[in-house]
Amino acid sequence: MASIFRRNGSPNLYVAYFDHTGRRRERSARTTERRVAERIAAKIEEDVALTRAGVVDPRNAGYVAAGKMPVRRHADDYLAHCKHVGQAERHILNKKGHLTALLHTTRASRISDLDADAVSKHLRGLKDTR
Repeated sequence: MASIFRRNGSPNLYVAYFDHTGRRRERSARTTERRVAERIAAKIEEDVALTRAGVVDPRNAGYVAAGKMPVRRHADDYLAHCKHVGQAERHILNKKGHLTALLHTTRASRISDLDADAVSKHLRGLKDTR
């Protein structure tokens, strides 16, 4: 059973629940209305029950969440990671240029838009211009 509460005087409601591994999790419902938060909590509990029953693979949830993010954010996260691990600034700028060109050519807005055909077409275009 999920519980709904406010945290530290925040106007938004939070949902606390136990995930499929038994760990307690908290998530902001991003709403101030209790009925909406109750529906969100019910949806979370339903998803957890399906995962516990083995109907839904928990790894797929991560893929679904990543698929909803804009592909530019994935690229920015990747470039931030490259910077964090200490790669040379020139190398990072080179990667940024390649990623920008790829996303412009393929007109991809989500990760799912980057299929093998679109990427190979972009690479063929690079090879033809040389």
